[in-house]
Amino acid sequence: MFEDLGHSLRVALGSLDTLPANGLLSVSLPLTEIAMGPYLPDRDGGYYWSRSSSGLTLLGTGTAARLVARGGARMEELSQRFEETRSGWVRLGDADAPPPAAFLGFAFSADEEPGPEWCGLANSELVVPELLYRRSGDRAWLTFTAPAARIPDLRSLERRWLRALDALRAAQRAAGTLADEPAVLSRTEDGDWNAPFEQALDDIRRGRLQKVVLTRSVRYSASRALSWGRVLDALEPGHQECTRFAVARPGFGLVGVSPERLVSLDGDVVVADALAGTAPRGATAPLDATLAARLKQDPKALHEHRLVVDQIQRALEPCCRGLLAPQAPEIMSLPTVHHLWSPVGGHLRNGRNLLELAERLHPTPAVGGSPREAALEWLASHEHRGRGWYTGAFGWLDAGGNGELSVVLRCGIINGKSVDLFAGAGIVADSRPDQEFAETEWKLCTMRGALELG
Repeated sequence: MFEDLGHSLRVALGSLDTLPANGLLSVSLPLTEIAMGPYLPDRDGGYYWSRSSSGLTLLGTGTAARLVARGGARMEELSQRFEETRSGWVRLGDADAPPPAAFLGFAFSADEEPGPEWCGLANSELVVPELLYRRSGDRAWLTFTAPAARIPDLRSLERRWLRALDALRAAQRAAGTLADEPAVLSRTEDGDWNAPFEQALDDIRRGRLQKVVLTRSVRYSASRALSWGRVLDALEPGHQECTRFAVARPGFGLVGVSPERLVSLDGDVVVADALAGTAPRGATAPLDATLAARLKQDPKALHEHRLVVDQIQRALEPCCRGLLAPQAPEIMSLPTVHHLWSPVGGHLRNGRNLLELAERLHPTPAVGGSPREAALEWLASHEHRGRGWYTGAFGWLDAGGNGELSVVLRCGIINGKSVDLFAGAGIVADSRPDQEFAETEWKLCTMRGALELG
C-alpha cells in the first residue's frame, strides 16, 4: 500500500505544468485497509482530533502554514488570513478526497499569552500540517501540503513528503513497543479552592454575577515518562460521543477528551452544545439511574444549564435561521459523571463562517459565567494563574469551510513525568464549596485513570 504512494505522488505532481508562485500546494491520496492510532513522531509533534461515534479522525504532523493571532479581533484576523490561504490553494490527487484541513486552537482569554508550561503555544493558532491523515468511516486519505514559495523542485518535494510519511509510520510501529506497566501517580501540587469560592459566592449573592466558573490545576508526578498517545487510547472506552484531542510538541503534550462541542459547521448546518449540570456516576445500575434522574430535576443544575442554553441561542441568532433547542436537557453519561446536555442547532446565514460562530459563542457560561462580561472581568481580577488553552477550544476546519471546535476540557499537560490536570465547576447562588470541589474531583478522575495506563 505505502509502496504505491511514491508512484501516486509522482503522477499527481506530474500533472502540474508549472509550480504555483505562492499559496499552498496539496496532494490527497486514498488509503485502503489502514488505520492509524494517536501516535506522532517525537521530534515533530503534531495534532490529533477524533470522535469514535462519527468515525472521523484527523492526525497531522509538520507545518505547511501557521497563522497566529491575539486580542479581541483574533478570530476575525485568523478568518481573513485563512480566507487568503484558501484562495491560493492548489489541490491535486483524488477527486473524491475531502478538502485539505487545518487545525485550530485558542486560549480561554483573548489577551493572555500562555505561560511556559504551554511550551510555545500561541494565544491562538491555525496550522495547516505538512502531512494529514484523515479517516472518515471506512475511507481514509493522506494529504501532503507545502508552501509553494519553499518548493525547490518537484522531485525534492516528493522525497521530503515521503520522509515525513516514513517518520509517521515509524511512530505508529514504535507504539507497540511501549512499556505496559501502569504508571504510579503522586499528587504534588494542588491549587486553593475555598478562598476564590467564597469570594465568588459573595459577589453572586450581592447581584454582581449570576454564575462564574472556577477552575483548579492539580500537578502529578508519574513513576515513568508518559505517552500521550497511550493516554488517548486509554480515554476511548466510554467516551465514544466525545472528542479525543492532542497538541504535541517534542517532550510535551496537551491531551484530553472533551464532551462539549463549542460549534460545528457541516455545509450550512450549525450545532453547538450546552453542557452544564453535573452528577457523579453510581456504583450500581439502580443508584446510577437514580443519580441521573435527580440531576434532570435538580433546580440548581437546571438553572445553571438554562443560562448556557439562553446565551448560546442569543449568540447564534444573528448568524443562523431556524434555530432550535430541546425543551428539556438530555443526560450525557460518561465514565465518571452525568451531564445535562442540550444540542442547539440551526442553519448558517450567508456570509458567516465557523470562526465567526466561535467568536460569538466563546466563552459560554459553561466555562466563563453569566453575564458574560461581568464574569470575565471577575475572572481577570481573581484568577491569578492564566488558564492557557484550558477552557479555550481546539478542532479543525477545512478548505471548504466545514469544521468543528471542541471546548478544551478533561485535559492535562504531559511533560515527561510531570502532569498538570485541570478541572472546573460553575458557582451559582446556592452552591456549596464541598459539593463543587467534589465535582472537580469527579472530572479529574477521567484523566487520572487514563494517565495510569499512559
